[in-house]
Amino acid sequence: MKAGFVMECGLENLRGYIWRHGSYTGEKLRKAMETIIRIVHAMHKHDVVWTELKAENFIVFDGDIIKGADLESIAAHGETLRIYTAEAYPPDFPADDLYERLPQQPLEYSYDIWGL
Repeated sequence: MKAGFVMECGLENLRGYIWRHGSYTGEKLRKAMETIIRIVHAMHKHDVVWTELKAENFIVFDGDIIKGADLESIAAHGETLRIYTAEAYPPDFPADDLYERLPQQPLEYSYDIWGL
């Protein structure tokens, strides 16, 4: 797999945008969720899991374009967790000794999907 580094400046992250401008509804909501699902699907097609899938990691651009950001936490499907944020941590993933060490359970696609 090849990777590239792209720098762009959007308006703000999705969480902040919604906080400031109100919830997405109707067609705008459908298009936003379709975009987010396509981003996650593209990662899964490349056998990676986005362990930091949360609203702050989607950036809103002019024209209501949404792009994923903060991808340093992606991990190969079946590998173990390298980094986590409590907000993006699935409730069914093992939490024993979470603050002392990361769980060694292999990552499945459901790890990021639950955040949708």
